[in-house]
Amino acid sequence: MSLDAKIEEDILNLINHLNKKEYDLVIINAKKYIERGKNFAIFYSLIGVAYFFKNQNDKAIAYYNSALNLEPNSEETYRNLGKSLRKKNRLTEAQKAFETSIELKADNPDGYFNLGLIKLDFGNYYESIKNFKQSIKYNNKFFQAYYNLGIVHDLIGNLKESKNYYIQCININNKHIKALNNLATLYINSNNNNEALKLLNKCIEIEPNYTQALTNIGVVLQDKKNFPDALFFYEKAIKIDPSFTKAIVQKLFIKRKLCDWSDEFEHSKHLKIINNSEE
Repeated sequence: MSLDAKIEEDILNLINHLNKKEYDLVIINAKKYIERGKNFAIFYSLIGVAYFFKNQNDKAIAYYNSALNLEPNSEETYRNLGKSLRKKNRLTEAQKAFETSIELKADNPDGYFNLGLIKLDFGNYYESIKNFKQSIKYNNKFFQAYYNLGIVHDLIGNLKESKNYYIQCININNKHIKALNNLATLYINSNNNNEALKLLNKCIEIEPNYTQALTNIGVVLQDKKNFPDALFFYEKAIKIDPSFTKAIVQKLFIKRKLCDWSDEFEHSKHLKIINNSEE
């Protein structure tokens, strides 16, 4: 079935609503078309995307599958299906969806990237590295792929490679706070606190409430024996996220070192609750 000019215009309007994050409007209007007998795959696919962004992935999966019944060679729909399946932890099915998207379109940076994430989920680190590199091969500005290569190399102990990939990610996207924080952590672990502090200060310029960066600033200051300022940053992180374990543990460490037991009971009790909830 071909699309007439009016429907094409309405599809562009739906995409515009999607880009504006007006997901309910997309769902309502696309469903109206389907109810009127306009049984085009694009409407099912757009509804699926809207449900994905509303974190209603069971519904998203159903609509993607309906779209694929009408248009079985849609590489983009397979990729979107894989993303929703991964959100539901249906990893084997997600892997198959991404592999199919790559079969349909070989020069597929997003397909390889998402397949790399699946391999990372499975703990297949070397396969994930291959997939992230394939992603970069087809899009050398894909900063998320560089970031995840940094993560994988950190996990397997290739810290020099990890550092290089985080730097490449930041060179493309200098506001990627997770890459900035992870690179800072590598510097902290190699006793390069001054470089770490520069990166962490940049993190909180971008996102003042980023608890991991606030806590890492505390770690740097603690290493410099500046306990009052370290406590300030730990307490700031805990205020933002009372369950942030690293900040609580570091704060208790300093308090005990200073023989200050004022927060001992409260924080120790809270840590026990957090640990029990994770069992």
